[in-house]
Amino acid sequence: MIAPRPSPDEAAASLERATPRPLSRTRDHWVHGWTVAALALAVGALTGVVLGTWGTTWQWRGAANIGAQGAFLALLVTTVVWRDRASRTRPRRALRTAMFGTVTTGVLALGVATPVYLAGLPSPAPWVTLGLAAVVATPGLVAGAMIVRGAR
Repeated sequence: MIAPRPSPDEAAASLERATPRPLSRTRDHWVHGWTVAALALAVGALTGVVLGTWGTTWQWRGAANIGAQGAFLALLVTTVVWRDRASRTRPRRALRTAMFGTVTTGVLALGVATPVYLAGLPSPAPWVTLGLAAVVATPGLVAGAMIVRGAR
């Protein structure tokens, strides 16, 4: 026996029950974008701390670097857990944009900090350190803004 066809209203109600959430929400764009931006700022700040303390004779420079890296790790874990709990979906092209911004930020951080570590260069002046930290954070900030703007 053939089942009766549902009416258009019944079909629409059934379809609404089958898809309980939209594919993308503005809040998900906001959450993913701010996560990328926060991580980029953290990498920039960590780069600034490393550059600012590495070549000094300050006796606590090792502890400062370890503390900054520990704080960065805690921020990284907290931010990623918050992102996963706060968003229900991953916005379209957010993964690619986030990966591009995060990887570029990381490569810049390595490119800036490696000569200080390997070549034993002295710490740059504070204004240079701040400028380099800002340059390091810029790709991630731009990627985060692009993800947030993708909601519009």
